[in-house]
Amino acid sequence: MKLRKAIKKIVALGAIGLLGATVVSAADLSDYPSPFIANGKFAGMLVVGDKAAAEDVIGVSDIAMSLQYAATIGVGTATTTTSVSGDAWLVGTGSKDLELSEMSSGVKREMIRNITSNIGESELDALSDGAVTNDKGTSKYHQYLHFDNSSSHTGYVEYVKSDDDVTADFFYLEAGVSIATYELEFTTSFESDISGTTLEDFEDEQITMMGVQYTIVRADRAASNRTKLTLMAGSIKDTLSEGETKTYDIDGTSYEVTVIAITDSSPIIAKFNINGESTKSLSDGSSTVLSDGTNIGISDIIPNEAGDVTQDLVEFYLGADKVILQDTDISDMESSKKLDVNGNTISDAEIVIKGSDDGTTVKIDNILVYIEADDEFYVGAGEKLTDVMVVAGSETEALFTENWDIQYEGLQGAETENIKIKSSGSKKYELEFVDADGNTVSLPIAYADGVNKLRFGDKNYNTTVNESDIIKRKDYFILTDASESNGQRNTWALQYKGADKSTDDDPTISFENLGSGTTIDRSYKNDNTTVLTLGGTNFKICQASDDTSDNFDIYIDLDGSGNSNCDGITRVNINTKFGAAINIIGNKTTGGSYNTLRANLTIEISTPDGDDYEDKQPTTLIYQIEANSDTEVDMNDKDVFSGNLITPEDEDNVGYGYNTMGAFITFKEPSSSPGQLTVEYPNKQRLPLVYFTAGATTTISGLSESVESVTINRIEVGATKLASEVASVGAQNLILVGGPCANAAAAEAKGSPADCAAGYEAGKGLIELIDTGAGNVALLVAGYSAADTRAATGVVANYGDYELAGDAMEVVTATSTVKEVTAAVATTTDDTTTDDTTTTT
Repeated sequence: MKLRKAIKKIVALGAIGLLGATVVSAADLSDYPSPFIANGKFAGMLVVGDKAAAEDVIGVSDIAMSLQYAATIGVGTATTTTSVSGDAWLVGTGSKDLELSEMSSGVKREMIRNITSNIGESELDALSDGAVTNDKGTSKYHQYLHFDNSSSHTGYVEYVKSDDDVTADFFYLEAGVSIATYELEFTTSFESDISGTTLEDFEDEQITMMGVQYTIVRADRAASNRTKLTLMAGSIKDTLSEGETKTYDIDGTSYEVTVIAITDSSPIIAKFNINGESTKSLSDGSSTVLSDGTNIGISDIIPNEAGDVTQDLVEFYLGADKVILQDTDISDMESSKKLDVNGNTISDAEIVIKGSDDGTTVKIDNILVYIEADDEFYVGAGEKLTDVMVVAGSETEALFTENWDIQYEGLQGAETENIKIKSSGSKKYELEFVDADGNTVSLPIAYADGVNKLRFGDKNYNTTVNESDIIKRKDYFILTDASESNGQRNTWALQYKGADKSTDDDPTISFENLGSGTTIDRSYKNDNTTVLTLGGTNFKICQASDDTSDNFDIYIDLDGSGNSNCDGITRVNINTKFGAAINIIGNKTTGGSYNTLRANLTIEISTPDGDDYEDKQPTTLIYQIEANSDTEVDMNDKDVFSGNLITPEDEDNVGYGYNTMGAFITFKEPSSSPGQLTVEYPNKQRLPLVYFTAGATTTISGLSESVESVTINRIEVGATKLASEVASVGAQNLILVGGPCANAAAAEAKGSPADCAAGYEAGKGLIELIDTGAGNVALLVAGYSAADTRAATGVVANYGDYELAGDAMEVVTATSTVKEVTAAVATTTDDTTTDDTTTTT
């Protein structure tokens, strides 16, 4: 049964008798909290009578707290995701991730070889196993890309300045280091008999390497253990007879090919005319380059013999890719020859053919291509290694088949929070972070109070992180739930607003939550049982001075450990929403006076939770704040990492960098004002997206799961006024608590009625919108009694639970906690009629 069915309905009041002033026609209660919240900010004033009842004061506080949570700007954020589809392997998709490297003298540098020593068909289809069959049998093989563990460096991702003075995160390859080693490994030796200087059993056989099918068009053995393989592949492979003409298409270009001649006797050669251009004479295994750069290569020539009825034939590749692999001693693992691609010797790729030669048979067990970087390569986000090699004038043929590449797509997307150490004028620093509730906090941490004299706090009030320190009225302090592991703790920043003396009736102690801007009142008992509860954790409050006076000093169990007398010695740190730990070192010395000053203050920002990163713990950022000789604050970086921040070519007095967490650091050191630090800290580790690709791939960029976040705009202290402090009710939007009898501003808004109680009945409250002129409105929340008023303010504070609409709503109360909310209309109904009444409970 609905709760409202248990409550007797009371007839709605007549609109004329109820409302004694002009009712708003443009505004509507269904729009609340508009117009009092505009563009995410409070736009108005809250007003109570000069001698308001406690119920009115509590009611206006409830409305203010509700409006604070409405004073937000929603920010729909979504992290960008990038993936590469096709034959592609993301480095680190396995048991280990590739992490962003730091500039800490290479100590926290993670390279591809740290992730894996090799990849094969499980990572790239182009490295699939294969087999070749000749007259000596079938030889199966595996393919790999190896990453040299003996090399001092292989590729890694780091935020650096490139040779072109571009500052960004790059996939970086140092000059002279190994890019990778390609290996084709036969599980059963690939064999050929020796016939003079020819290895006939190898010729005309096909091997697929890195996704490209090659034909071994020549296989030579000039001397013992010396093996040379000439391989050919191409866009077009065909066979034509002497005199035959045929047209081919390569990437939209037509090639008309005519076989001009094929000789019948030694030397056996063939000649072509291609699009009117005659080639030189070409023998088996040779190639030439046309004027447009297209290669044509011969894989086989078959001349006819006397009496044959067949014509001479030539097998060729158009758009040919000719590769020569040779080794002068296949009995060892030393390289003696460079890679040859289309007649060009590639200085950065060395060949090793490993096998045996007994004078009768040659066996090949391994073919390896060692690929090195001949220059520094900075591969930026969205770029490929071959693109950078072309710009650098390097030989892309060093990548052997040119069917594979390394592609960098930047860092994984992640939502971030800001941690800031920012100056407020020349004498004050504030620490900005996001608390456990997702609210941004600005906490005073340093004030220059003289030469080399620094106060931990602001000009007048201290900030406390030590449990042993006394907290005076208006001091700031940190609460951190230490029952959780460091990096997973809830943290809040508060200010002690004051307390009633213990001898008062029902004394209270008050705090302001700096993140939400809300006031927290707690009943105070002088038996050390008063607690401040946040996030389910109890933080005990104890007196530190005589509590028979107002605003006495206190101690607080800052870490929520339950210390019975709040006299712990713990120094708490800050854990941000996303898990960064902020440690403030330099609170007043033990036993020092309340106003103890110091020369400097140290701030440490770290990632203490090992679950937040894969392997390389981010370097702790250390900054020191001091009061200089000009009695102004300043800040210096004190750790190795920060000292290696990079200043872009076109900027001054600023450094940027990433740590292994993917947190982006900006440290500004203006010449005439205090330094500023901003750390964009991610909610998860941002990992580099480095792909090994083969063949045609597609890069897909999009948005991941949307994250709704808000910026809370604090309702400033002073937004609540006494009626006597309001010069004109029409000058701004007002929320008036208490009727004309209790609130002079409400009486003015209602037209100063002769009977201040007119329209109000016992057991009822009224919520009404009144046009006060000049485009402003007053929301009047009142009742016949103080209890009725409080019930009405509870409806406004919890407006989302009720269907408020129109110009006025009536709150019918049976008790102080049970109510019905109905539209205030001109007609009346009996106890059982509901047609003319909108009711919500």
